[in-house]
Amino acid sequence: MVGENMKKLFLIVIGVILFTGCKSRNVMECSFESDDGETSIVASYIVKYKGDKVTKVNSVEKITSSNPDFIDYQKESIRSYYEPFSLVDNYNYELKFDDENITITFDVDYEHIDFDQLLMIEPGYSDLMVEDYIDIDQLKISYEDENLICKK
Repeated sequence: MVGENMKKLFLIVIGVILFTGCKSRNVMECSFESDDGETSIVASYIVKYKGDKVTKVNSVEKITSSNPDFIDYQKESIRSYYEPFSLVDNYNYELKFDDENITITFDVDYEHIDFDQLLMIEPGYSDLMVEDYIDIDQLKISYEDENLICKK
């Protein structure tokens, strides 16, 4: 009797897995590295998606330079670019600066973001969109156009 119940339970579990699918990771990882001897840039992006809809993007970008003028210029440029995004719910970022380094970390929840608000700040997002979501293939093309290496 116990053996028969275990067989039924096993078949139910297998059935659930088959009908719901063994979900693939649905993660795209992208990276970029550059070093010209004076300045290095390292970036990594983790993009989660369901079907063709991007759901979340987590990123860390680090710029290191021995040129203080370059770092100072980039600090101001990066601050002014990201500042408006502080008004967008579910678009979270952190900027860290020191004399030789800039680190940008962001976490964007595209499942819950206000796209109208996002597009008012950065109209370029419309190039990545299909209907009312960010399309994974369009995002991959965009990242690769910026010389990131992406793997789905």
